[in-house]
Amino acid sequence: MAYLGRYYADKIRGAADLAIFRADKNRRENRQDALCHFTNAVKEWEAYARVATSQYKPQLFSRCHYMDWWKILEEVKKEVELAK
Repeated sequence: MAYLGRYYADKIRGAADLAIFRADKNRRENRQDALCHFTNAVKEWEAYARVATSQYKPQLFSRCHYMDWWKILEEVKKEVELAK
């Protein structure tokens, strides 16, 4: 769960820095910080996925549909590209 918490912390920090950059394009350091946070979020998700898949198989849940940690990683990586 610590990996998941760190993943969300990086996503929130990245979103905040990206919002600052979008509001003021002169603050390029915030864009770089956002990219760094989103990249760290990918690493945290990879660590989380390694642990989760060692204990659980991808499966169908009634509320959140199909849960496959490695497929979700593809979406996490797209966030880095969107921030670029």
